[in-house]
Amino acid sequence: MTNPGSVFITGANRGIGFGLVKEFLKIPSVKLVLAGVRNPENAKDLKTISDSRLKIVKIDVTCDQSIKNAYTEVEKLVGEDGLNVLLNNAGIFIPYFTNDVTDRQKILSCLNVNTVGAAITCQTFLPLLRKASSHGKGDHFGVDRAAIVNISSLEGSIQLNEDGSADQGSFAYKISKVEESASSLVKSMSRLQKQHNGGFYSRHLEVTPY
Repeated sequence: MTNPGSVFITGANRGIGFGLVKEFLKIPSVKLVLAGVRNPENAKDLKTISDSRLKIVKIDVTCDQSIKNAYTEVEKLVGEDGLNVLLNNAGIFIPYFTNDVTDRQKILSCLNVNTVGAAITCQTFLPLLRKASSHGKGDHFGVDRAAIVNISSLEGSIQLNEDGSADQGSFAYKISKVEESASSLVKSMSRLQKQHNGGFYSRHLEVTPY
């Protein structure tokens, strides 16, 4: 099992994101936990944590300039060590029923945060991840070197979504969030290896079909 030296978590002000912040701070070898939030002034729970390793970073994943600004801030914080883990957790849920009147904007709003926002964030932060990876010894894979982890929901699995989503209002939420155990997630991340690359897994690192 391995642990990262630094981790940047988007959507870290509440829910699973906030839980992940607290779990990573329990690990002594983690040097920096960067909590990405849209409105730092409203991140009251994060501000109650007294740990010098925690840094709050402003980021709105729907705004390219905000993502770039966050990159600049994170770059200063991690320095030459680079960033070990980018954890895309920011997401929104907009109720959308397939039997309702069509509403393109609701779907686009959901996708803009949960899909496009994560993609642009990944692309922007790649240089810092590559820098961290270059410091790794050998050719092993793991969060102690560099990794991108995307938090999703079982709604994103077509095979497991047998009942559909018309009656749940979650049609536009296929690749978004669900309450999960932050502790289990962090433990599973420490076990990530080459064979897990590109996969879709439960919080217990069990393979989940697409």
